[in-house]
Amino acid sequence: MVGPTDVQVIPNHAFEPRSAGLRPIEDARLGNLELSKGQVALPLYPQLGTQPNGYYIPPRWVPRPYLRQMFGPGVDRALERYTDPDRELRAVLQLFRRSNKIIFRYEMKQGPKVYEGTLHGKPVTLYNDTVIAYGKTGKELFRTTVEEPVYVRPAIHANSI
Repeated sequence: MVGPTDVQVIPNHAFEPRSAGLRPIEDARLGNLELSKGQVALPLYPQLGTQPNGYYIPPRWVPRPYLRQMFGPGVDRALERYTDPDRELRAVLQLFRRSNKIIFRYEMKQGPKVYEGTLHGKPVTLYNDTVIAYGKTGKELFRTTVEEPVYVRPAIHANSI
């Protein structure tokens, strides 16, 4: 049995970040999004030629020279794409850490525009799309939206921690 912090190696699958326990995402559409084709999720130490690979989304807060050593020359493009995802990738990234079950397929239902502005000088438009995750049998596991709910604590609990 594999524990939540153990490394699982499954060929051609993307994994969520180490901090979340490395659960594989087994959807072929993720490959179409290039999560596991060197665009967002990358193999560790590709220069060593180790196969098969688990794919990891590189952390943004680690120094770039170290990330280039770990993930190879594609890390800059992966971070750029992860930092400024397109509409579908932004929805797919909402699947991470939502469940401990393996996702075999997903669907995205487009939602309303919730924000339009700029980020780092680039135009940004956000939509509250819904992404639906499905298990091995095709049964819906869960659905989640891009816009996360905001919970406001009553003033009585403001300093209760």
